[in-house]
Amino acid sequence: MLKYSNLLYKDFKFSEVIKLIQNWTWRELSVGLENEIIKNNDIIEYSKIVLQDGIQNFDLILEIAISDVLDDIKNKVQTLVNLEDNEDIEKIMDKWRFAMLLQLYFNKDKYSNVYEQISEIGADFNHPKDIDGFIYYMPADGTSLDISWLNYLKEQCDRFDIDCLF
Repeated sequence: MLKYSNLLYKDFKFSEVIKLIQNWTWRELSVGLENEIIKNNDIIEYSKIVLQDGIQNFDLILEIAISDVLDDIKNKVQTLVNLEDNEDIEKIMDKWRFAMLLQLYFNKDKYSNVYEQISEIGADFNHPKDIDGFIYYMPADGTSLDISWLNYLKEQCDRFDIDCLF
């Protein structure tokens, strides 16, 4: 599904993202795992965070939470995916792209040219139109790259019902 740049994924930290975006479906996590955006240990850590008395499918989530990273996490996650309503894959990929761009936004000072990172994310997600305004080599409507990026993040926060810290 994704075209990998290798540059992007070494800096993506799901442990940071789940502090910003707490609600993930098991299908979204499964897609992240399949596309190597996240790893087994990320699924295990997420399971530990959401595990609480009364949660639906407690036993399955507990099984993942106490798993070893070498265990077959994909099959356990797939069992949970099968219990959920189906989600549109495009929307799932939009959420992953948004998660990457949100994490990058809060870490932008670590990069000498953060807009190169953004263009890499855009390339990995097949150049979606919704981020054209802050891709440094794309035509813009006169709005600065920073403002366009922030506007995109705010729109996605609303779309995914996330309380953003802007």
